[in-house]
Amino acid sequence: MLGLRGGDYINGGFAWTRPIRMAGFQIRRDFATRPDIVTMPSPRLAATAAAPSTLELYVNDSRILSRPVGAGPIRIDGLPSAHGYINVRLVLADAAGRQVAVDAPFFATPLLLRKGLADFSAEAGFARRGFGVESADYAGSVIGSASLRYGVLDALTLEGHVEAGAGLVQGGGGATVQFGGLGVVSASAAVSHVDDRSGALAAVVFDSRFAGFYISGMSMRASAGYRDLASVTSRPSFYRNWKMAGDEPPRAIHQVTISSPLRLAPLMRGGDAPVASVSYSAQTPAAGPRRQVWSGSLRHTLADRVTAYVTGYASRGERRDAGAFFGISIPLGAAGSATAGVQAQGGDTFGFVEASRAETQADGSYGWRARIEQGARQAAEVQGAYRGRNARVSGAVQYADGATRGQVQVEGAVAWLGGVSATTNRLEGSFALVEVGAPGVPVLYRNQKVGRSDRNGRLLVRNLEAFDVNRLSIDNQDLPLELEAAQTERTVTPMAGGGAIVRFGVGKSPPAVLLTLHRPDGAFVPPGAEVIRAGVAERAIVGYDGQTFLTGVTEDGDLRVVLEDGAECNARLVLGAAASEGGRHVVDAVCR
Repeated sequence: MLGLRGGDYINGGFAWTRPIRMAGFQIRRDFATRPDIVTMPSPRLAATAAAPSTLELYVNDSRILSRPVGAGPIRIDGLPSAHGYINVRLVLADAAGRQVAVDAPFFATPLLLRKGLADFSAEAGFARRGFGVESADYAGSVIGSASLRYGVLDALTLEGHVEAGAGLVQGGGGATVQFGGLGVVSASAAVSHVDDRSGALAAVVFDSRFAGFYISGMSMRASAGYRDLASVTSRPSFYRNWKMAGDEPPRAIHQVTISSPLRLAPLMRGGDAPVASVSYSAQTPAAGPRRQVWSGSLRHTLADRVTAYVTGYASRGERRDAGAFFGISIPLGAAGSATAGVQAQGGDTFGFVEASRAETQADGSYGWRARIEQGARQAAEVQGAYRGRNARVSGAVQYADGATRGQVQVEGAVAWLGGVSATTNRLEGSFALVEVGAPGVPVLYRNQKVGRSDRNGRLLVRNLEAFDVNRLSIDNQDLPLELEAAQTERTVTPMAGGGAIVRFGVGKSPPAVLLTLHRPDGAFVPPGAEVIRAGVAERAIVGYDGQTFLTGVTEDGDLRVVLEDGAECNARLVLGAAASEGGRHVVDAVCR
């Protein structure tokens, strides 16, 4: 489970480090090569059935499993766990109606690794600066960094991080601890030394659920002398104390968010419980005033997927600002929605109406968005996108305050596999070049149609799961009569970002005959009779209306027919008198 990358990349790190872009080499643990491994701890349940019983498993009150079990101990492990709080409940019920229930509240988070798992990355190279502004702007000093996480227990993960280069030596570590179903807390500290300055950093991150409230936050403080690779490799951008200073770490960051569903009966009629949240964040930069933001929101999904929301915020720093938003969203079919609302910000108030349709990854899909604003400002915007077989085309026209501008964008890719080139939409993951062998044949991925083969009998299928089994198939009902497929279903396991060729072996069908057998009196030969050809081991079975299908027939010949009662008759197969339908002959013969 190792990955090696060369070129431009982002170095590894944690919540208390600042990642940078680098050019060089990186080696890292790549769990994507083993999709079967669950890296986060998952809840475990154990119970004992005194008699044969029915086991039911619930996750957040939704039943995910029901099956009969025998008497004896029962252990449930390896359950998939989403991020956040979940409650797992195991119920055993015997034939007499007696029940045994076991509850296991659990808080799942990617901050924890399963016991015994290790995750790491190490990189060395040169820092890239001015990304998105300047091309090929790399610092001249060689730098390196390394990160390591290890699951000591399911409830305890240790981590460490070091950086060096450009005169800097920095290192730190931390631990993440789970407190049952209450949540997790992560604490870390780091020290640095560069030139004649030394400094330290401390951080705490927590994510919890208590009394129905979801609470998450972080607090991080750094001393005036603390530095990292992001600061020592950045370009000096401003003067401070008569010296040029770069991108120094902030002196303090504080964030906290509290959210909870409001389970009030009058508000839950015909819909879900509304969700309210409040948050606060503050940052003290190395230079300049402290910035603070308070915000709150309330979101309520009513009947028929109609959603109402209200949001407000207030900020304080270099300047004070406040704003509020209110809107209602209504679904338009399965893929569209319409929203109307009012927004007040910076002393200006305006209303807006917006409608949109979501685009999918399937070829031939399209999406659009239209928005009009009226009030303190006049604005309008129209966007559209179409995803074809070979490219994605999108465009937009915007009008604001008397100015109009527009843009058109075309995205696509060219893949070269096995000496064959194929144009397609932008490739952002694994893919497969499917060679059907005939044009216009539907290709399916996980039983969902993704396109038809082109005039050369090929289709490039995107967005496959890397290092996992991907099932591709074709619909052979759309094959021409003179063609047949050696296989109609194939599996492929591509590498991350790599491609594979999948061939279905479509070719010319062997010469075949649809034969209808009659008795001398004109009646059909009864079903179940067997047709025997000289030199052919396999016998053909007669179906209804005296019909049977013979393959590999290239010339006229004699047939022996054995009826179910043991009686026999003989027929002469004459191809010359047959009518051809798609390469298959249709023949009538009399069995005497």
